[in-house]
Amino acid sequence: MNKLCKEIVFRGFWFTSCGRPAKRDGFCGIHHPDAVAKMRAKSEERYARKNAELDAKRNAAIRASKLAELAERLIPLIKFDTTFGSGCLAYFGGDKESQDILRELYEMRKQ
Repeated sequence: MNKLCKEIVFRGFWFTSCGRPAKRDGFCGIHHPDAVAKMRAKSEERYARKNAELDAKRNAAIRASKLAELAERLIPLIKFDTTFGSGCLAYFGGDKESQDILRELYEMRKQ
């Protein structure tokens, strides 16, 4: 007597029994609850790893766009002093806007 797996699967247009020979507890090697749990854990681990990679890329892109935005706000605030010896001295004025931008850059650097 050949026992078949008791799992019901979808095949094209209808549901039918698996059709594989039963190995343990009336299930085949694929549909046994232990095998299903093992496959699900492997899939979830792969999904978590892929999401971590995507999150890292997304965070890097957000950080790069914020740095670019801060740089665009900061560049017009640079002041040049050509009376500095034989070269040119670039500095930021003591205004609140440049201090705020520099503080944001410093905070981003600490992260």
